[in-house]
Amino acid sequence: MKKIDEVKYLSTENTDRYRPIMRYFYLQHERLRQFISPEELFDYLSEIPQFKTYNMGALNQDLEQLTQWGNLKRRQDVGNISKIEDFKKKQFRYRCTPYTVEIERMVIALEKLGDTFGGSLEKTYIEKILSALVKLLKRSEKDGKINFAAINMSNSDLFGVWSELQDNFKKLTENATDYIAHIDDYLESENIEQNYTGSEYLKKKNELVQYLRNFMLALQRTTFRIEDMLSGIPKWFISAVAEKLADYYLKTPRAVQPDKDDLINDYLQQWEILRHSNFSKVNQKV
Repeated sequence: MKKIDEVKYLSTENTDRYRPIMRYFYLQHERLRQFISPEELFDYLSEIPQFKTYNMGALNQDLEQLTQWGNLKRRQDVGNISKIEDFKKKQFRYRCTPYTVEIERMVIALEKLGDTFGGSLEKTYIEKILSALVKLLKRSEKDGKINFAAINMSNSDLFGVWSELQDNFKKLTENATDYIAHIDDYLESENIEQNYTGSEYLKKKNELVQYLRNFMLALQRTTFRIEDMLSGIPKWFISAVAEKLADYYLKTPRAVQPDKDDLINDYLQQWEILRHSNFSKVNQKV
């Protein structure tokens, strides 16, 4: 694995300057504004008290450093050039790179997280997983051959259902594991009963028990049906689905297209993770 230079701006000598700069670029990216001029950025930073003594020379140095780390990509600004001398000065506009976008999203999520686990036990996730599987795995028989609904779907419809399935599976597992960790921390905290009066503690306990019970009932209604649907699926089916998904993904024009075989392997791996997830263990853990 390569080292990730793009995270250096989060913890280094000039982090107090780099982080506001990168947050601004990220916010502009989210607003579909790609290449930003240093002048616009400087005007924004000038409104922040810690940048009162900041100047364009320091900003250009910071932009150069962030570009070297791979946080920014630049292109020459030729919009206002009227003379050859201006062109030779090579004024640039900048945008954040894909790595940096994901880093900023992670940092924002961490800022919201605080010092405790979050998560929840949302029964709707498992119901949506079942619904997506029904759409994909509904069987029909013709001329003695068994077929699945996913094979007859358009690639676009298949991609939509697959994305729905994977998204809800990810939300279920992440939220459930985080919530269980949150409850473990809560129950193991010192003097938990002293933080509430007798009636308040009993009310909190009953609310927790009822919340867990509702989730377990939803799991029990769907868990074994999901596991039964996931078992016995022939390899040719998931291979065909993975190829259809890869074909659809590759239809979108991109500067650099991934290899089709790599995409197929990614989709096959997603299926294997889902197939071996063992939903009944989630039920037992709760």
